[in-house]
Amino acid sequence: MSHFDQKNTVMFENQKKIIELPLYIQKLIIKTICKYINSNLKLIDIVGGSISYRENESSINNFMINIALVCDEWFKTLSNNIRVSVDFNYKLDYKSSEKYTIIKRENIKYLKLHFAHDTDSFYHLATDGLEKNFSLDFVKDNLKKLSQLSTITTVSNENNNNNNNNNNNNNNNNNNNNNNNNNNNNNNNNNNNNNNNNNNNNNNNNNNNNNNNNNNNNNNNNNNKIGNFKRLIIRNFGVYSDSLNILLNSLNDDKLYINGGISALELDINNKTTMESLNQLYTFNLKKIFTIYITKCDNESVILETFKLYSKSIKNLCVWELSSKYPLFQLLTGCSSIKTIDGGIINEINYLSNIEYISIYNCLITLKDIICLISPNNLPKLKKFAFNVCFNNLIYYLSTKDERSQNEHIKRCKCSGVIIEPTESTISNEERNEIIQNQFDLDWNEIEKILKVNEKIKEIKLFNLCKTQLFTGSDNKYLPESFITKVSSLISSIKNLERLGTRDIFSPTFFESILKNNKSITHIQTTVLNANIPKKFEDGQPFDFVKNYSHIKEFKIIGCQKVLFNYKN
Repeated sequence: MSHFDQKNTVMFENQKKIIELPLYIQKLIIKTICKYINSNLKLIDIVGGSISYRENESSINNFMINIALVCDEWFKTLSNNIRVSVDFNYKLDYKSSEKYTIIKRENIKYLKLHFAHDTDSFYHLATDGLEKNFSLDFVKDNLKKLSQLSTITTVSNENNNNNNNNNNNNNNNNNNNNNNNNNNNNNNNNNNNNNNNNNNNNNNNNNNNNNNNNNNNNNNNNNNKIGNFKRLIIRNFGVYSDSLNILLNSLNDDKLYINGGISALELDINNKTTMESLNQLYTFNLKKIFTIYITKCDNESVILETFKLYSKSIKNLCVWELSSKYPLFQLLTGCSSIKTIDGGIINEINYLSNIEYISIYNCLITLKDIICLISPNNLPKLKKFAFNVCFNNLIYYLSTKDERSQNEHIKRCKCSGVIIEPTESTISNEERNEIIQNQFDLDWNEIEKILKVNEKIKEIKLFNLCKTQLFTGSDNKYLPESFITKVSSLISSIKNLERLGTRDIFSPTFFESILKNNKSITHIQTTVLNANIPKKFEDGQPFDFVKNYSHIKEFKIIGCQKVLFNYKN
């Protein structure tokens, strides 16, 4: 064999060599993976993104099973470090062995339960899609057992300290503190080996006896198991009025105490919400809320109090209907010039700094509101922004004078959307219109500046809503060139935008302009009223240009109560 062949053979054999990681490194890797799994299991919702909450849940469960099946050591390490149970997915029979279960009750720190307010029931969604309901008594009984395990852990730790102190006094008068017992024994070893050997043996024996006594006590109380449970997470759906208060009251009627408190998915703030009902939630140990719904709440003090209590945990804000009595968003972001209705409160605290998702439906907002919400100083973590504006006004103020004169469909609207009109009664209509147009131009330019440098926003939904008249159309015939150019340019300027949703825009030119100028967008969906879809567009053919843009994964058009066009790449 030539030197060349020998060299190649050695290289080939080296390539085939499998390097096995030491077991302790494997365990460290599994523990790191467990942190990721625990974090995902604790997730209470996923807003936006490419994967749904249930898809993520299924993926994590399969991931755990795959790790557990590799070998016995991986299984043990995984089982010892999973801290989250979902819908009681552990052995509920405290007398049976947990040897072959991934999730062990003594390791559980967090229990996540699913609750539907419409059916007033806890439930588990099985892999076959069927729901299994849990009775309230079942939930309360097992919550008690978990919380008792946690209590026993605390009590037994105190007993260990007391018993060890007693042993130290009996076996070694020089050792008065249990925490220093081992150190003192080691010091005595240096001074007197014979005496200390006896002392160490005595201490070890006494400590072992102590542990046995504690274990026996725990065995009498809870079958030799102690736990770490500290927080209940409730993924509650369909919240309305004071339904969350009712739920938590039913769980707390036996004075159930959960050390780390309760987290909930949804809370609805409306005209029935009072300061007393908010305080009641806090007395029920509700510590965190993910989503706040505001449904025409006229009491700004109640809204402020809600955010005072829960602003650190609120990630998602949904406004279903907005009272026109006060500027809600300026109030919550702490603009010092904004006073509440009674004139007695000025809020200077920004309660929206942790918000990641905002959806505003069934209510109109102005450009001032938009500036307030997209400003990185106010909402630095904002990822998704869905909102309504009056398209009639937006089209009018974005159009040129020539476009207004040539297109009879471009008309001003009397609704309160887009711009706040001046209240002065002494100025002429011409002066008033000029003031409004100038203010609109300033606000629009400010929005452009903010969005051009924004790197956080991943999803925008722009919907039409008008309170006084029907929007007349949405294709090129009704949308002036200036509207298409300015709005598409605004959306295209958002650097990391991935998803775009619109309603009542059916212009191929509009969407193609966006796709040409923004390569980060992967998903687009537009919904159009039946009356606004020209017959020539009903088959979606004018949107075949989408196939020319490889970065688009999905482009969907919904209208006439059906999907007109659905491109997937």
